Amino acid sequence: MRRLHATSAEASLALDQRLVREAGAGNEDAFGALFDTHRRSVYRIARAVTGDHETSLDVVQDTFVKVYRGLNGWKGRSSLRTWIARIAIRAAIDQRRRAPPRGAPLDGQREPSHDPRGRLEDEIALQRLHELAERLDGQQGLILRLRLLGQLSNAEVAQALGLRESNVRMQLSKAVRRLREML
Repeated sequence: MRRLHATSAEASLALDQRLVREAGAGNEDAFGALFDTHRRSVYRIARAVTGDHETSLDVVQDTFVKVYRGLNGWKGRSSLRTWIARIAIRAAIDQRRRAPPRGAPLDGQREPSHDPRGRLEDEIALQRLHELAERLDGQQGLILRLRLLGQLSNAEVAQALGLRESNVRMQLSKAVRRLREML
């Protein structure tokens, strides 16, 4: 089983390397494949950081412009997903500093529900979670939003923020404890 996972990871890395190489050489289809593969996770990260739909769309656009310009900068030391996540986090933080929140309702976080009440309840819960996370200290709030709303793993958060995974787990635990106290 472990070898199967390693083979899958090796194949994914080889595909990422090929797509980056081809996109860097101007192949629009290769860049389109990169965009299609990573746009949803970039949106979730942007949404987790900014809390705003329209601003998050701007961040997605900004992120992929930066990815395109920096394709030759990815050396494969981290996964392509982590490299793109790092760019998205920085772009979202920069955007958040520049623009006031626009206040659009949370959307695009989950697949559409057939029951509009369930979707509304999900959106209210996500909005409330984001508001509470905003009240946490900078790094704790960011880690919580990236982990829960951005749907990154602890390892991905650690790598994207340049932290040890144990530090992320500790900060996440403190953030959850503080959230409980707020409720």
